[in-house]
Amino acid sequence: MAKQHIFIRERLQMQAHFFDVDSVNVVWHGNYVKYFEIARCNLLDKIGYGYNQMRADGFGYPVAKFECKYLAPIRFADIFEVEACLTEYESSLQFLYFIFDRRGRKITRASSMQVCIRLDTFESCFSTSEKLQTVVKNYSGYIPKEEE
Repeated sequence: MAKQHIFIRERLQMQAHFFDVDSVNVVWHGNYVKYFEIARCNLLDKIGYGYNQMRADGFGYPVAKFECKYLAPIRFADIFEVEACLTEYESSLQFLYFIFDRRGRKITRASSMQVCIRLDTFESCFSTSEKLQTVVKNYSGYIPKEEE
């Protein structure tokens, strides 16, 4: 697989709570999606264009694809970091996610793709909104492809 360019990345520290784990004190696999959602919302809020703004502008971004690879478990009370990385923002929203343990080892890798729809008709737009594209490009942490 070719290396994907990362336009924006943000990290967020989290902790595994009791309600996240199964009977052997390992985080239930479905809760990883919640961690990725929190990290993605954090990134979008930091760039100044979160889901409330998207909705106010008449657009929704439902998840169309999600993949996850678990490399090592997160256990009850573990502190970890989730990194959300924006890899595409013009045709769709695409993210890579990484979870790192306290020592900085990568323990989970995931990706998601969200398509843009008009909320009034629920029709696909085939590209993201111009406003979202402008906000992404104007974010102080934006890394253009030319700087690779």
